[in-house]
Order: sequence, then C-alpha cells, then structure tokens
Amino acid sequence: MTARPALLLLLALLVPAAVSAQDQSRAIFQSWIGRTLILELPSGRGQVRFETDSTANLITPTLTDSGRWRWDDAGPGWCARWQKLRNGQEACFTITTVGRDHYIVLKGTNEAVSKVIEVK
Repeated sequence: MTARPALLLLLALLVPAAVSAQDQSRAIFQSWIGRTLILELPSGRGQVRFETDSTANLITPTLTDSGRWRWDDAGPGWCARWQKLRNGQEACFTITTVGRDHYIVLKGTNEAVSKVIEVK
C-alpha cells in the first residue's frame, strides 16, 4: 500500500517539469514568429520565417519552399506542411536546447534537422 503514495509523489514531481518544458518550447517558438531564423542544415546554411498568419517560408541550399505552420497542442512543438518538402506531408517538430543552442528536432525520429544559429 505504500507504493501508491510514492507513485503519486513521483507523478506530482514529473508533471510540472513536463508543463514547463512545453511552456519553454512555446515561448521560444513564439519569439521566432515574424523573425528570420538562420539555420545550420545538413546541406549548408538556410533560413526559415514563420509569420503571424501561420504561413512560413524556407530557403535552403537545395530548395526554396513555402507552407503553413500550426502549434501542436499535444506538444511541445509545432507542425509544418511545405509545398515541396516531404512531398507536402505534414511533419511535427520540437525544440531541444543544449546550453545556449536551440535545435529543431523532428518528432517521431528525434532527428535534429537543424541548429538555429541566429535569429534576426
């Protein structure tokens, strides 16, 4: 019977950490809206811009694309559907922070698809 209070205590400690991670991810992403992110990509440097009307533009060494983004309430993170990239299929992302660096990570694979190197 003592396992149940211990489990409840563990859950009480974990839930605020999950909520704060979602809040932190949302705050970082919201600070990016309307600004240009300079990215370090596997193919070289690129940039992305998320607009307040949920449109987005992407420029990489191999592709220029436009699309739409939405916040993923199941989060933390956002989803984007590009016209060309991934053949128009929606993909969802989250932000991983290591020190002062922010990485955009593809959900499901946990693959870091880019590093944000500057926000203009």
